[in-house]
Amino acid sequence: MELIIPVAGLLLLVCVVFAILFLMLRSRIQRLARQVRSRDKAATNLASELEAQALLVRQMSMDLEELRRQLAHHQEPVQPSVPLWASPDLPVNLNRRGQILRLSRKGKSVAEIAHDLNVAQGEVELLLKVHDLSSGMSESENSEKK
Repeated sequence: MELIIPVAGLLLLVCVVFAILFLMLRSRIQRLARQVRSRDKAATNLASELEAQALLVRQMSMDLEELRRQLAHHQEPVQPSVPLWASPDLPVNLNRRGQILRLSRKGKSVAEIAHDLNVAQGEVELLLKVHDLSSGMSESENSEKK
């Protein structure tokens, strides 16, 4: 009889430990099942979105092909436009730098010069600054020689 009580206590302890482990495992399994369902739902949403994007790409591809067909039927030869700086009414010996300086001397702004000659404003500003610096050095060299 004395042996039965410790064995019964030991069995009870083992049962409690197994019950706790069972509850922990069940909780973990439920958490994992929720994660799987959540990821499955996200994958389904992504698949739907991918199908919608694929449909959109197919539609855009068909639209592009239709535009190409229309362009092929209505295409007229495009005459290349002559830039203003290559205009025949300008003197032949003027290069871009000369044209920029000439327009600057006439009082045109950097933006107007850039627009007229079809060049970037930065290029016009740079050329004008370089000209100012070089002409400033020439003047100082001339005054030193005198």
